[in-house]
Amino acid sequence: TIILCAQHQGRIVDDILTLSKLDSNLLVVSPDTVDMPALMEKCFKMHEAELVRAKIAIALRVHEGYRNLAVGNVMLDSSRLLQVVINLLTNAIKFTQFAERKEITVHLNASTTRPTEGMYDAPYVPFRANRPEHQFTAEWGTGDEVFLSLSVEDSGKGMNDEELKLLFNRFSQASPKTYKQYGGSGLGLFISRELTDLQDGQIGVHSEPNKGSTFSFYIKARRAVEFDSHIADAPLTTPTLNTPVTYTRDIAHPSPRTLHANPDVETHSAVRKLSAISNTHPPESPHLHVLVVEDNIINQRVMSQQLRRLGCTVHLANHGLEALDFLRTTQFWRLTAAEQRKLSVHEEAPSPRTTSPPPTAVPLSVILMDLEMPVLGGLETVKRIRALQDEGEIIAHVPVIAVTANARSEQIANAIDHGMDSVVTKPFRIPELVPQMEELVKRVRQYGRNGSLGAQRKSLSGGI
Repeated sequence: TIILCAQHQGRIVDDILTLSKLDSNLLVVSPDTVDMPALMEKCFKMHEAELVRAKIAIALRVHEGYRNLAVGNVMLDSSRLLQVVINLLTNAIKFTQFAERKEITVHLNASTTRPTEGMYDAPYVPFRANRPEHQFTAEWGTGDEVFLSLSVEDSGKGMNDEELKLLFNRFSQASPKTYKQYGGSGLGLFISRELTDLQDGQIGVHSEPNKGSTFSFYIKARRAVEFDSHIADAPLTTPTLNTPVTYTRDIAHPSPRTLHANPDVETHSAVRKLSAISNTHPPESPHLHVLVVEDNIINQRVMSQQLRRLGCTVHLANHGLEALDFLRTTQFWRLTAAEQRKLSVHEEAPSPRTTSPPPTAVPLSVILMDLEMPVLGGLETVKRIRALQDEGEIIAHVPVIAVTANARSEQIANAIDHGMDSVVTKPFRIPELVPQMEELVKRVRQYGRNGSLGAQRKSLSGGI
């Protein structure tokens, strides 16, 4: 977890430093010896946790051009190349995670002449008029020049022509809805364009609505060794060159560090329950059932592990819509007439306007809600929850605590105004948060007995 967090923070810092160096014309390309399939495997490993969580199948396809040239090791700037692939792969995961078919394929090809278009006839973004000419220096060696082509193909939502026109510009995304639903800064594709240009290459995209997207780019490199013609006749036996590689959880050993070539992917509920860890000495604190609504898998893992150690039962949701779906399974949700009719087969049915929860409802004590999330953010989610309370669909006050890095007083006040009972700012310690959750739950129960729900939240928000 620590390593993954460090890598994530490192990527953010890299983008910021890269942008600063690009603006100052200080970015240089430094070659090292690279095995391309191995570098791609490293890139896949960096995204393994995200791929596992989203149940996305990922594959590396090595094309005939690469095979026929028997490229072997090449001289290129692996960090700059990896930066481009990471940006494209991150986008592919982001737009594929909610698709019906979840597949990403990275294509690797090579040629001795400069490519004129990407996969599926994707046009490359034109070179800049004032770009400096790329020159190989002595540190690049004397191997033959070779153009390496990479494409990241996904099965996501795709884009229309108007959205495609907005790509590859600074702080630009396909549409205003993109940030709200998927997040992001709009810098990744701009930086990718600049980095490919710096390596005497180009980048482009082919996309159709509801048919996915394919981002293609190429760079110029050198062979790390002089070409030996007999190598071209040697068969390629590396399994990852031909076999699709799928990341999934091993059910017997639930670690994301499991790699399968052709697994039977086990489907999991979007909101999944993590069983509490049994301890020899159970905690003395009251048992809490906590829903953690957080889009960052690392934050999910850290919070859930610490809460479970303190005796809590933890449920997870990746965004606000999943949280609302989960609420429908809890004791807070009013039975519909159809649900009541189903119950009447076995027992006396309650009246159509009953406020009783489902008899098999999932217990829920409190929600910890992140604010910045794709699909549906925390503020809009809690606003909907309070509206459902007013409408009677939710039959009791749902305790919701905002978890955010926004620590300014006006931001905290805004969260309370939207319906949060309390706001906890990052960083925080879970052992200190649990007593606050217990106190909030206690006060909600008290108000449920002695006060109206209309005045309840306002009074609660001032006490924690």
